[in-house]
Amino acid sequence: MDYLDFDLEIGIGSGRSYPVAVIRSPAGEAHSTMTFPYEEQELKDYLEKVQNALVGSGAVRRQAAQAVEEFGTRLFEELFTRDVRSCYDVSLREAARQDVGLRVKLRIQAPDLAALPWEFLYDQRQGRYVCLSRLTPLVRYLELPQSVQPLTIKLPLRILCMIASPSDQDPLDIAREQGRIQEALNGLVEKGLVELTWLPGQTSHDLLRAMQSGPWHIFHFIGHGGFDPSTDEGLLALANDQGKTSLLSASQLGTLLADHRSLRLVLLNACEGARGDQHDLFSSTAATLARSGIPAVLAMQYEISDKAAIECTRTFYETIASGMPVDAAVAEARKAISLGVSNTLEWGTPVLYMRSSSGALFDMTPAAVAPATVPGKAPPKAHAQPATHTAPTVKRGTLVCTYHGHDDWVMNLAWSPDGSKIASVQKFDHLVHVWDTEVGGHLFTYEGHPSGKTVWGLAWSPDSTRVASAGEDGTVQVWEAEDGKLLRTYSKHQGKVYAVAWSPDGSKIASGGDDETLQVWGVKTGAQIFTGTHPASVSTLSWSPDGSQIVVGCNDGTVRVWNASSGEIDFEYDGQEDSVYDIAWAPDGKHIASGSEDGLVHVWSPTRGGAVTIYREHQTMFLHLAWSPDSKHIASAGDEVVYLWDAKTGKTIYTYRGHADTVRTVGWSADGTRIASGGHDTTIQVWHVG
Repeated sequence: MDYLDFDLEIGIGSGRSYPVAVIRSPAGEAHSTMTFPYEEQELKDYLEKVQNALVGSGAVRRQAAQAVEEFGTRLFEELFTRDVRSCYDVSLREAARQDVGLRVKLRIQAPDLAALPWEFLYDQRQGRYVCLSRLTPLVRYLELPQSVQPLTIKLPLRILCMIASPSDQDPLDIAREQGRIQEALNGLVEKGLVELTWLPGQTSHDLLRAMQSGPWHIFHFIGHGGFDPSTDEGLLALANDQGKTSLLSASQLGTLLADHRSLRLVLLNACEGARGDQHDLFSSTAATLARSGIPAVLAMQYEISDKAAIECTRTFYETIASGMPVDAAVAEARKAISLGVSNTLEWGTPVLYMRSSSGALFDMTPAAVAPATVPGKAPPKAHAQPATHTAPTVKRGTLVCTYHGHDDWVMNLAWSPDGSKIASVQKFDHLVHVWDTEVGGHLFTYEGHPSGKTVWGLAWSPDSTRVASAGEDGTVQVWEAEDGKLLRTYSKHQGKVYAVAWSPDGSKIASGGDDETLQVWGVKTGAQIFTGTHPASVSTLSWSPDGSQIVVGCNDGTVRVWNASSGEIDFEYDGQEDSVYDIAWAPDGKHIASGSEDGLVHVWSPTRGGAVTIYREHQTMFLHLAWSPDSKHIASAGDEVVYLWDAKTGKTIYTYRGHADTVRTVGWSADGTRIASGGHDTTIQVWHVG
């Protein structure tokens, strides 16, 4: 199941008014104000009715169910209002047009609203609860700086299950709890999809020892909990060596689990009374675990019946094992509860906290399953077959993440060779932003250039550990990509520096600017190797993949190819007639692409200099380009779009229209799967090439 994202944020409010913003959606951004529909006592009454609908029976349940629908309707009407509603409706239509789902990512910044059961949002126009559909899963989303990548595994999924029932707490029926888990998972275990291991203890030390073994993919906890209002944090009731209660805070649990790198999912289930203060215990605990590094946490906000728990557990794990995103798996589990338990609203009990932007937790290879046998016949002979796995297809143009850290035009970006980070700069600013390419989370800001001096050029070292930034202050600075520590400042230009690039072996840097020079210098010493003069300001440059040549473009249309060893001009390309805005050598070394102010992009031979292809699709302007790693395609930015086209034929393959204004810069990930683009709408968007 593929999804488009509808990122909806509820900000910190004043009184009963809360700012609401659509941060990202297929229909763009939107802002409005939500007026919370309930006074304090009225809210308490409705929340009690919600709980009655889940734990009551007969007429009480039916009456309470009507109250829950009314509660969800009022929340929906106030949350999805004016521009936000229009944005939501257009996004739904666009998702339907693309035959994908619309993932509603709810980001709740207001602490007083975080504990509400938002899972009961009810769209009266469509007569349905939003989250009770795989087409519109609802998740509590936490955008954090750490990147979350799907874990490549070979089935079965390895689940570690722990039951804690201290002797001084209300006793749990351990045999019953184990029985319902076994009943839910027996079929999956027999098929080789799941391997279930029971933790033979109930202390924190038992869990610590288990985390030192494994590997575990999922941790499933059953037990009691509480809430500590002094720390505003959830607690789990484990046992000490005497079998009495030993409270483990959510942050302690996060510390214990986060170091187990294969762990991608935590499922928390506790008995009634596991809430405290005005915060839901497991929502609080789930959020804490997600912040500590767990990609997804599924928790129960109310007590759940045996039958509902079995339906939920069976369908959820079955769907996860089939390779679906975790939010789609929760949506399927909700449907299983609604179908398997008559006259219930328990499908609203699970709450999903997620920090994986795509919801993909695992990249799985199928388990080996023994062939079926027919009575009286010998089983077929086994033939060794290599394990195969086909990665799920992602539609071209699907948005991965958006970086919102700029407040002015995005002028340039550079993608790290390992694909994990992007460095970017904005108009009239000396700062360099470094951020994560999986979730768009900010990592840190480099502030080495003087305030008020724009940074123009950016380049990553081949090993992704350092960044070179070129600025209006006339310097090129080399600094550590992890912490911004300044390693070297090159100050031999006599004016603004616009362009910078590392040699393929990482030992040299080429830089150029409005002093009309190309300067090549050593990274370790800063010593100048040679200087090449040009008739105009150097606007762009690129090394050949073998490091033997450097191609340079100038704002008078001049293009020169320099010998990187001798410092002499090998030849000039005279195909460009206007200012050269960008130039890049193909990764295979066979062609150079250069684009200019006239909107044309030329693809030409670095040996003969003749134009092979001229791309003419830009309507008003060309600004930037990037080669695909296989040298077959080019992404070029300008107008309000990114064009993806065939470098050999000049034929447009795809046009990306996700930006609201001029696209100024574009980059291609080293693995060839994603493109990043940024521009005048102040955002950088990372999207799938497909």
